[in-house]
Amino acid sequence: MGVRDQLYFNLYESVFSALPLGILVLNKDQRIICANKTFYSLFNSREEESEGKHVQDFLPGRELENHIRCVQTDREVREVELHLKDLGGETKALKATAIGITVLDIVNAPTVLLVLEDISERLKLEEQLVQSEKLAGMGELAASITHELGNPLSVMSSTLQYIQGRLKGKEDDISNEIDVIVDSLKRMDELLRGLSDFKTPELLRFEQGDIHKALSQVLTLVSREARNTNIEIKTDLTPNLPMCWHDTRQLKQVFLNLFKNAIEAMPFGGYLMVRTWFSPAESSGSRSNIIIEVSDTGVGINEEELRLIFKPFYSKKKGGSGLGLPFCRRVIEAHHGTITAKSLSGKGTTFTISIPLGRRKDDR
Repeated sequence: MGVRDQLYFNLYESVFSALPLGILVLNKDQRIICANKTFYSLFNSREEESEGKHVQDFLPGRELENHIRCVQTDREVREVELHLKDLGGETKALKATAIGITVLDIVNAPTVLLVLEDISERLKLEEQLVQSEKLAGMGELAASITHELGNPLSVMSSTLQYIQGRLKGKEDDISNEIDVIVDSLKRMDELLRGLSDFKTPELLRFEQGDIHKALSQVLTLVSREARNTNIEIKTDLTPNLPMCWHDTRQLKQVFLNLFKNAIEAMPFGGYLMVRTWFSPAESSGSRSNIIIEVSDTGVGINEEELRLIFKPFYSKKKGGSGLGLPFCRRVIEAHHGTITAKSLSGKGTTFTISIPLGRRKDDR
């Protein structure tokens, strides 16, 4: 590369280096002429390892290659969305914009400026928004179903139990059939109760208090069941956690759901671990949080199922309604917090809840 060429590239780098976008210039063979620091950080690469390499070494896929060829021919701007796995195994979403340019006295052919924008977080936020809208619709549906079916089911169950009482000692076959119907009605009633719980986050009442108090009360409630299944409960609760605004009743239900799920995931015993800690604000615009972590050493959840566990009515448990975890998510999001899950099949599962300390204007 000549002195004049080097000056051009130094100018490119000085302009591009401060931008939060990955930017690289490709020659007619789609090989990298130069790139900025953001590009190198996106791909955990160094300058000397990247220059001269084909763009496919970093961004494989026929769609991008075809777009670049078209840009080299018609000089139009083209965009494509790419999904790549990073070194940690997580999928990263990139928007690649190819722009045709001509660099005089450097490359005697049209070249391409490729702009890469990491849109992973934006896509996650959009997905969360869609999910929240779906859950809000589910809440309205739940309220309607509970209202319309609750009373008829109650009347049917009471009537059948009355008939069964009148048949006591007579017609055993008919009495047994009624038992089956009553059990089915009870199951339907349990599902309605689940739907009723699912819509209740709209009625949250916030008070400032100690998260540990709610945790301890629920742990006491499930301790007997844990002992009966040879499960040891361990806690690592950070002392003197700051008070935070929360709805104690609803959070207790969230903790109860998580603890019961953990116990059911360890039919042959194991450990239920509950940890808490304080996470200070990382910047002036962010908020401090209380973190609650619930882990078990149970059967775990495979990667495919893990993506579905917060969706309504999805359940692998026998007789499960699939409303427990969506309910938990709604409650935590109503606290302006987050709940996430990590798991390995056969190794166990960890749920992490983050609840901000401060109160917001829409907290009732």
